[in-house]
Amino acid sequence: MPLLKDESEVEEFIRLETQLQSSRRELAELSKKKPNDGVNKFKLGHLNTMLRKANQILSDSLPLEDFTEFDVDLLPSNSDVVFVLAQYTDAIYRFRTSNTHVSGGVTLWTLKNSRAEVRAGSLWDYRYKD
Repeated sequence: MPLLKDESEVEEFIRLETQLQSSRRELAELSKKKPNDGVNKFKLGHLNTMLRKANQILSDSLPLEDFTEFDVDLLPSNSDVVFVLAQYTDAIYRFRTSNTHVSGGVTLWTLKNSRAEVRAGSLWDYRYKD
């Protein structure tokens, strides 16, 4: 799994991680009520933007074989989208755990092009919670 380069990439990663988790929570609620309803094109557009960013970060460790983004013309169901987001949030969490280390009791990012000590926070804090 590739390393993030610097602090700005860490900030982008955290933004994406937060967006994926909040989208998963929101769509999980919709899926409980109406699992077979289709997700509208507006949401799919935003979800696909997030998935493209996640695919760049995860590169050769994509969570689903032969899937990169939703077809906006097919309008997948709420439950299908929740399934995919669950795979992606788990993969993003694995990326976080693979790219951090503990030093002096503090969790830090392992960066490719920087010796800066960028705090990563407790891994437990970033695990997806329903």
